[in-house]
Amino acid sequence: MSTAPTTPPAIGVEEERAAGDVLRVEGLRKRYRSDGPEAVAGVDFAVHAAEVFGLLGPNGAGKTTTIGVITTRVRPTAGRVLVDGIDVVRDPVAVKPRIAVVPQRSNLDRTLNALENLTFHAAYFGTGRRERRARALELMERFGLAGREKDKVNNYSGGMAQRLMLARALMHRPRLLVLDEPTTGLDPQSRLFLWGAIEDLRSRGTTVLLTTHDMLEADRLCDRIAIMDRGRIIALDTPRGLRRLLPAEHGLEVVVEASEDPSAAFAGLEGGERVTAGPGREGRWPVRLYGEEGELAAAALLGQVVPAIPTTHPDYLPIADRELNALLRSGNLAAATSRLRAMLQVTRTRAEADPGNASAQRDLSISYNRLGDLAVAAGDSEQAGRYHRDALAIAKRLAEADPGNAAAQRDLRSTYERLESLTDVRSGTSESSPTPPGRGTATADTSDQGQDKGSSL
Repeated sequence: MSTAPTTPPAIGVEEERAAGDVLRVEGLRKRYRSDGPEAVAGVDFAVHAAEVFGLLGPNGAGKTTTIGVITTRVRPTAGRVLVDGIDVVRDPVAVKPRIAVVPQRSNLDRTLNALENLTFHAAYFGTGRRERRARALELMERFGLAGREKDKVNNYSGGMAQRLMLARALMHRPRLLVLDEPTTGLDPQSRLFLWGAIEDLRSRGTTVLLTTHDMLEADRLCDRIAIMDRGRIIALDTPRGLRRLLPAEHGLEVVVEASEDPSAAFAGLEGGERVTAGPGREGRWPVRLYGEEGELAAAALLGQVVPAIPTTHPDYLPIADRELNALLRSGNLAAATSRLRAMLQVTRTRAEADPGNASAQRDLSISYNRLGDLAVAAGDSEQAGRYHRDALAIAKRLAEADPGNAAAQRDLRSTYERLESLTDVRSGTSESSPTPPGRGTATADTSDQGQDKGSSL
């Protein structure tokens, strides 16, 4: 004998909507048999507008039953669920247009083609013919299915079918989109595409409830995560907040471009407890630093890693350049100048060791220009002029040696323009500055440099 549902006194729809929650679950319980265990044993949570909320847990945790109640398929034993302020038990008809579900297994109509699957779905919700066709074509293009509108869904791969179900769910513009383990069984490429689609939905303001047993997926996609086990929520927080619950296992991960294991460079970091790395692929090594995250970030990015790497190391420049980026973002011009001077010594040594190496000479010219830019930012136009003139001498040699090299010509023009700008600041005229070989607005092209091109000032 089943127990009749009990619900708290009703609250007005407007009051619920004013709270800003698209979904509210309060005291939810479900027992399928009077003498059986509770599948859901008192669950409470709310999903905010434009949020991706994750229900994470093993099979049998109660996720599917919870979703069944939210989507009006399962009648609760006790508690209440409100979607957009409407009780799912008292008015399921009003709830249905406000929700959409993408199930774990495909339930597409295989007698219809892809476009018809979408337009028929929209027709159920009263959307006009012209509007639903335009909406279907728009969604198919957004999800990478353009050109396959007339295909039967039997000819779709698993990943394509999942994308089509997602497009179908969005046809009537629901307030709440429920994704039930949407990436189960998908290949890595399809999985990444779907992750990107979910992130795009969040950026467009769609509210998403995602069930999964994949911790990586929940961490990547969700703003908040509720962990369920045996019908109860045992933890609810942001991904970062949940990670803090794991003792001695919080920290950060960096990817280092290196020819060999770079773990030694991170040994002894302030705030660090231990370091693991690898395996490296194509010269990129994931390095996991365990400890206090804030202290590790400051240590790793603002000065403790690079000094541990000898300047003769082949990966010194790219690693140092990443640290330079962090210093520039923090506004620490003095430390950035010090780091860039050390990098200049390395580029100068390499250029002097191989005068015929145009790439090494160009790296040196760019280093001088970057130091000049920093000097300008610090208000030292005299020093900036010296650095830019050193860069100009090298840029001229490279441009004259290879007149057809577009990058060398751009570097030369860019250096002339830097000197012109300095002359404008110091004397109000550019008459005494060198005459550039051609007018243009191009800046130094650092894409071929051994350093990170994103650091150019």
